Amino acid sequence: MTLSISVSKQLETLTVELETVCPSNSLTAIVGPSGSGKTTLIRMLAGLETPDAGTIRCNEKTWFSSKEGISVPAQHRRVGLVFQDYTLFPHLTVEKNILFAAENPDVTLDLLKTFGITHIRNKKPHSISGGERQRAAFCQALAREPVALLLDEPFSALDVTTRRKLQHLLLEIKTRLPIPIIHVTHDLEEATLLGDTIIAMEQGKESPNWLNTQLLAAHHATRGNLPYEQCHQCGIHAQAGYKIKRENNAGIR
Repeated sequence: MTLSISVSKQLETLTVELETVCPSNSLTAIVGPSGSGKTTLIRMLAGLETPDAGTIRCNEKTWFSSKEGISVPAQHRRVGLVFQDYTLFPHLTVEKNILFAAENPDVTLDLLKTFGITHIRNKKPHSISGGERQRAAFCQALAREPVALLLDEPFSALDVTTRRKLQHLLLEIKTRLPIPIIHVTHDLEEATLLGDTIIAMEQGKESPNWLNTQLLAAHHATRGNLPYEQCHQCGIHAQAGYKIKRENNAGIR
């Protein structure tokens, strides 16, 4: 499955514009300063906001086309959504939350095992930790058997240890998901760890220079006098293309 995006939307203080293609079995990380349009982009993809112009297509199905007058409602796009805030129903147990979303109830136990939460399957959200609630939210999103997975700062409200565990879990399972994943984060380390491609946004538009500036600043803050171009820890190739020299071979745009 491939998610093709070419959209623009005028907000009060900026215009959000992006054109990109997100392939299956890969994660596209979107980074940038607050107010740069990252969440607006996720909401347009999910069908929660409508672009002013452009197209959004998943495989050969058109979700939005300003020229053709097409705008598929959110409930018919079959996307999985995980936000910073937990989206579980408070009156249902963890297992029933997942079953409520499941296209096929048989996947529920496998998801509980994958995310390591079978032991809390009969508990309600108020009685489990934030990390456990977010694991359950991932299960709920994937139980829909989505054609795309959209993540908006899913780990930012968690403590450092829990965040690291969930980052590595997502890193492990992303290649097993035959769908594109869009992951919005303000954490550059998280983006370079998880992203097969990294897109930087500033003032609503792609800005590779912003990302390179941030990474250069981080390098000087932690690596002293070692030349940036020679720093394997930072993993950046300073020449055109902004390719990360990491095992996951992410490409920065």
